Amino acid sequence: MSEKEVIEVIESFFDTGKTKNFSTLRDIQLNDSIFSSFSDVPPYDLKDYSTTIILEELRFSSISDYNYEMKNTKVTILENTAILTCELNQKGILELFCFLGLKLFCFLGLFLIGFSLQSF
Repeated sequence: MSEKEVIEVIESFFDTGKTKNFSTLRDIQLNDSIFSSFSDVPPYDLKDYSTTIILEELRFSSISDYNYEMKNTKVTILENTAILTCELNQKGILELFCFLGLKLFCFLGLFLIGFSLQSF
């Protein structure tokens, strides 16, 4: 897998927020007991595949006018593992009842994703 292909996989994840095509989330993540994702909201813990998919769908479905920008992207490929780092800017409007219409601006100074190239 090339650096360009790694970036395309990550972009497909964030494009889900625009398209609301949630099948992409299932296509790019490993449905296996070894899968885990770290929660960036309390409680800070590891989530399994099913919980991760549900929370990602909820997140993306509750934000309208979603957009993102990845800057200073760097991909490192180590044998069969890729690591992507970047500055990630996200924005949109929250559609949850208690936050209806609240504008969302999120900047992550460093966004790190690692995955096995064997699954692609």
